Amino acid sequence: MGSIKGKADMRDLKNLEKQFKKLEKKKTDEFLRFLTRDLARITLSNVIYKTPVVSGDLRRAWTGGVEMSAEEYVASKRVTKNGKTYKMMLKNNMKYASYVEYGHKQQVGRYVPELGVRLKKPWVDGQFMCQKSVAEVKSRYPSIAKKNLEKFLKENIDV
Repeated sequence: MGSIKGKADMRDLKNLEKQFKKLEKKKTDEFLRFLTRDLARITLSNVIYKTPVVSGDLRRAWTGGVEMSAEEYVASKRVTKNGKTYKMMLKNNMKYASYVEYGHKQQVGRYVPELGVRLKKPWVDGQFMCQKSVAEVKSRYPSIAKKNLEKFLKENIDV
């Protein structure tokens, strides 16, 4: 069997290696903040969609009581870092939000003027809009992270 001889120009590969090292040092934090924002945006979109509507106040409360997209709201919020953990707090300030999430007891026969009805059941099941949304996004995390990493690398590496 014969052998094959050839030459290779390694300058492009060395340049790529330098870019990756630079990216690793300078851009890892930037990427993880970018990814955290995207995960928060997707989660918030899901939570808002799953939040039941009576007056719309509970849904609006996810974005501070203002009509805005999840993307706009997340862009206005801060990503915090504690050790190797990146976080963004999403919360609903409506007093009854936790009751809708987890369920609640109620007094049978009590009249609720806002709804125009008398209560019939002693317990109202929770909607679990937050828990369900977080679980859904966690299950999609690998594909979301991969998509974001590909986008981030395209924006930061000259090939």
